[in-house]
Amino acid sequence: MSDFSSLNVALSGLYAQRRGLEVTGNNISNVNTQGYSRQRVDMQSVGGPTTGTFWSGGLDAGGGVNVTGITRFRDSFLEIRAALEHGDSGNLSRANTSLAQIESLFNEPSDLSIAKSMSDFMSGWDDVANHPGDPAARQQLLERATTLAKTINTAANGLAQMRTDSIGELDSLTSEVNTMAANIAKLNGAIRSATTAGLSPNDLLDQRDALVTQLADKIGVTVRPGADGQVNVLLGGTSLVNGDSSLALKVDTTGPNPSIAWVGSNHVATVTGGEIGGLLGIVNATIPTFSASLDAVALKLRDDVNALHVTGSGLDGVSGRKFFDATSATDFAVSANIGTNINNIAAAASGAGVLDGSIALKIGDLATASNGAQALYHQMVVSLGVESQSSQRRLDIQSKAADQIDNARESVSGVNTDEEMVSMVQYQHAYEASARFMTTIDQMLDTLVNRTGLVGR
Repeated sequence: MSDFSSLNVALSGLYAQRRGLEVTGNNISNVNTQGYSRQRVDMQSVGGPTTGTFWSGGLDAGGGVNVTGITRFRDSFLEIRAALEHGDSGNLSRANTSLAQIESLFNEPSDLSIAKSMSDFMSGWDDVANHPGDPAARQQLLERATTLAKTINTAANGLAQMRTDSIGELDSLTSEVNTMAANIAKLNGAIRSATTAGLSPNDLLDQRDALVTQLADKIGVTVRPGADGQVNVLLGGTSLVNGDSSLALKVDTTGPNPSIAWVGSNHVATVTGGEIGGLLGIVNATIPTFSASLDAVALKLRDDVNALHVTGSGLDGVSGRKFFDATSATDFAVSANIGTNINNIAAAASGAGVLDGSIALKIGDLATASNGAQALYHQMVVSLGVESQSSQRRLDIQSKAADQIDNARESVSGVNTDEEMVSMVQYQHAYEASARFMTTIDQMLDTLVNRTGLVGR
């Protein structure tokens, strides 16, 4: 190696160490940037020539150092696992939130709940049975019946409105998914272009991976590595994002149950994860199940009370009147046969006299029936509580699993300021050493060029 080529060795050291300092500084600047992956400069020694020349001889010390690239610290296996875990977390989180909303609709136990209104209604019959001719007892019973009907109506309408709102939320989430998928495809294209051009796509990769995680939260996807740094995103085995192209989804409400379909083909997309998967379960299974259960309670109450009431007679001696009208919990109401006339309430057995209270007593005894409306409602509330509690437990377990994966990802790609400070000192000392080496070579050349041959003049 000549003295002049040693200057190139020193210069390559200055360039390489400066680049290392720049990357270290960038890591420190982004220590709190969400989704940023730490980077390191890759350096490679420049070897001497492998083919000798006529005048060459001896051993070559090498040609310095080159920066061959910038490594971005990411574990592709953890990224795949993270997408799966976030999809499950999004599903359970959305389902748990919806179950909590359903519980708030029934508001059990409280003074404004269906159970309390039903209990008050049944005790009102006991009061009428004890005082069949008392207008105050009859008026109180009618008011309690009206309150019970409105409480049931409110819960039923709340479930129906919740389902409508959830379908609207499905539309919004699907639009977000389409936007994310299109952006991931664009970033894939930019990453491929940068990679083939020999440029560093690390910032683009961070943006793309952050979007993939958000997409997994929304709909639950599977990630597969592609060529040139790209990723392919699969939804139920079908490519949502394939390289730099993406497909779009839509909410299909033409059938009895809403579904997610592919735009263009109209084929149903398999969605089991993410917030959308959780919402689909709530819309198509959970809400209809509890709506049907509430309908069953309302119709059971209607049938049991009417079956006894039609056999009795009011204060006017007329019998055969129904007490409740209903085709579902939504239109459950005091019958038009009763209206607001308390005299039409049948407390007496037919032909037993207007002051008889035997029918009212029998209706009041329905409160303790093992297969009555109150028992049916109790079963429904217990089922809701068990499902909500189970959902919360599954969410807690899944959240811990997702946190473990995220912590593992952070340990690989996160910036540690202590490590960066050590790296900065190392690069700084190496830069100073390269500068000192250059100064030494310069002094040697000065002696060689300006001082050699001057002795003896």
